[in-house]
Amino acid sequence: MKPLFTGLAAGAAYGLGFLLVEDLTAAVLVEARFSGRQLWASALLYMALFGGAGLVLNFARHAGRRSRRIPPDPAALPLALTAFAVFYLGMKDLPLPLMTMSRKALLAAAAGWGLVVLAGYHILRRGLRAGAGRDRRVRAARMHAAAAVGTLFLILILRVDYDARLRGHLLAEGWRWRAAAALLCAGLYPALRAAFHAGRNRRTWRRALAPAAGLLLAVAASAWGWQMLTRESPPAAVAADKLRTPGGPPDVILIVVDAMRGDHAGFGGYARNTTPHLDAYSRRGVVFRQAWAVSSWTKQSVPALLTGRYTGKAGVRDPFDLLPEANLLLPEALRDGGYHTVCFSSNLFVAPQFQYTQGCAEFHPVMKRGSRQLFFPDDAISSLFHGNQERAYRWNLTDSDCAYAKADAVEREAREWLECNPETRGFLYLHFMDPHTPYLPDPARFSAGKVLTGRDMAMMRSMHHPGDSMRVVPRIHDLLVSRYDDEIANVDQALGRLFRHFDRQGLWNHALVIVTADHGEEFAEHGFGGHGHALFRESIHVPLLVFFPGGKYAGRVVDQQVSLLDIFPTVCVEAGVTPPEGLDGAALQPLLEGRDSLYLATRRPWFAELYHTLEEWPYRHSYAVAQDGWKLMWNVARQEDREDWWGLYDLAADPQEGRNLAPDQPERLARLRAVLDSCRAQGDDQGFPRQEYHDDQRFKDLYEQFRAIGYLR
Repeated sequence: MKPLFTGLAAGAAYGLGFLLVEDLTAAVLVEARFSGRQLWASALLYMALFGGAGLVLNFARHAGRRSRRIPPDPAALPLALTAFAVFYLGMKDLPLPLMTMSRKALLAAAAGWGLVVLAGYHILRRGLRAGAGRDRRVRAARMHAAAAVGTLFLILILRVDYDARLRGHLLAEGWRWRAAAALLCAGLYPALRAAFHAGRNRRTWRRALAPAAGLLLAVAASAWGWQMLTRESPPAAVAADKLRTPGGPPDVILIVVDAMRGDHAGFGGYARNTTPHLDAYSRRGVVFRQAWAVSSWTKQSVPALLTGRYTGKAGVRDPFDLLPEANLLLPEALRDGGYHTVCFSSNLFVAPQFQYTQGCAEFHPVMKRGSRQLFFPDDAISSLFHGNQERAYRWNLTDSDCAYAKADAVEREAREWLECNPETRGFLYLHFMDPHTPYLPDPARFSAGKVLTGRDMAMMRSMHHPGDSMRVVPRIHDLLVSRYDDEIANVDQALGRLFRHFDRQGLWNHALVIVTADHGEEFAEHGFGGHGHALFRESIHVPLLVFFPGGKYAGRVVDQQVSLLDIFPTVCVEAGVTPPEGLDGAALQPLLEGRDSLYLATRRPWFAELYHTLEEWPYRHSYAVAQDGWKLMWNVARQEDREDWWGLYDLAADPQEGRNLAPDQPERLARLRAVLDSCRAQGDDQGFPRQEYHDDQRFKDLYEQFRAIGYLR
């Protein structure tokens, strides 16, 4: 029993020490903040994990030594626990496609990696024992010091690797920051070895020389690393022709709130007070109550928004498709018109790796913070939202920005840019992600005090689709809607701060500001949950709030159905830029000047497309078209032996699309199908060829991040 107790106690102590060093490192490197509840929960988990590992390792070592009649060597246990940490944490960074491997292949990879770590452990232990003779105290001091510096080096390297923002900051330093971490640990080793052996030998100045030199090396390495960490990149130079001129074109600020429904905003008629700041500012702008997206997920909606053309023409369908360079994006058109174009995006799809830098003088991906704890990374927690992530969120083990950067970070970076460039005539694109799944609001307002029970989570896991559980259990539905509303409220808070900065800068007088969303969100209205499943109203109805320069058209409310495709030509008109040919949307200004017929004559029919990426989904494609107050939807079956689905809805009598009139009105269905086929054929004939993502090195990270937000399984 003694080896078991010794291993358990030593492992628990090591786990507690690991947590303390890790959290101190996180506080210094990434300015992490930890609540008391989170620290207690982490301490219990770390002590349990390492305590169990220490128990098993010490028992195995003791049994092996006893069978060979070798005296026990308790000093080697901390080194063995460090090897366990290397094995556990190193698995994620193996150059293997772990997410797509079978269970048998994954076990084989883990066994191979375990053998490598075991061999390294034995080689290091033999090296530390060499030259120590039979003096166990010398061996113990060496092994304890090696375990300490090995743990510190592991934490430093992984803390940077796990934090996307920190990793991006140090990427330009190449090998230097790793060298600084290695020199820091190398310098600490002789000092720690001497400390562990203190009082056991008589000290002389000769014996103190190595620890002192080591400490000097550690201090120098720390200063070198801190210099790299705090080094600021020089701001991008703005050309003289991009500066604002009196009476010239206005600044353009396009704000996209991911997955925000139009009917969950106060200015859109929602009963809850989710958007008090936007509601107050909406009196200065124009509210479009019937704005529709042209797809129900980002990958296909944002390309249409930025090109002003139907989704099929942009050449983007699957999660790993690139945005073809043949597209002319709104930032490109404005750059050629004399604008300095800048993008701030926390969306994984709207990012440089998918070629969204076209036309952008500056592109700033707003990165999420790293995982709070290395042993419970957010990607692993996020892969099973209804189990691990829910418990981690409840116990504060994960941050609310575990899947993407929150609104505060996007707003802060945009505001700082505006403060540094007050005279620049700029186009700013801001993409907020908060209302997107997973709904983890911080702070919680409408969902405060409400939690998912174990039975709720079990039911959600057992259902074929999240929408099923929301339909069956009202409590689950109400909680998820409340959390979703909390996320919208958090974006509203951030936009309130940004708009107050506009007030201070006087930006409203010379800026066109647009607030909208790329798609909506489903809460079992038609049996689905989330988005990207269908083209019903809840998926494509988005807010649209437009502030024209100088308060022009202020206070107007428009009930005419408009499209996100209309944003491109609207911006071009205000910016004095000639819009490109072939746009499928129309400028919104005629609607505000009493020239509705001109708007209706220049725009094409509203047409939406959706390409389903999940193989288990019964449909390959979904299409929708709306004209003259009627809407037609067509779901194309994935398998030939299944029938397609058609939906026909009278939007005036049934705006929530609850009664399918397709069986009753075949003639109207046929007329709308002809319109749908015409729009679809344009995408097939005029669309750009797809470009697929082939960066194997980044594929693994992207796969995990997409799985964390529900796009892949």
